[in-house]
Amino acid sequence: MAGIRGIAGTSRWRESEAAGPVGELSSLRFAAVARELGQAARRQGMEVPAFRSPPRSPGVRRAIRRERDGSTTVSVMLRGRPAVAVVADMIDGMVAAAQLTEVEAGAVRDELWAAALPLTIVAPAASTGSGASEAGTGARSPRIAAA
Repeated sequence: MAGIRGIAGTSRWRESEAAGPVGELSSLRFAAVARELGQAARRQGMEVPAFRSPPRSPGVRRAIRRERDGSTTVSVMLRGRPAVAVVADMIDGMVAAAQLTEVEAGAVRDELWAAALPLTIVAPAASTGSGASEAGTGARSPRIAAA
């Protein structure tokens, strides 16, 4: 199966003064998400593909490579992309690699997202503002995982 091409161009994501582009998935978090997705897939009886980054072909955001031995590798571009886009490509790559029906794919996606979401959305950094909490409830809104 050929890789799925994304739109070429520069990232629109803001640069964080402390940790690089806001919302990007670090290599370490990419590996952690891959492990969680693998465990979730195994619980559903799925074969787990290998994950790598970046894809070999320039300009491709996600590619699936099938080997003669039946193994599959899902390659995903990390740099310049929001964490949720990377995780979505990982999940869609797993579904495509497993060649699931539409009905099967829906249920599998739900389980995979449930496994990956805690690693994709993280608690906000310590507040440096006035200390006022969101809507007066003491709750803070989550932010997308940063490098």
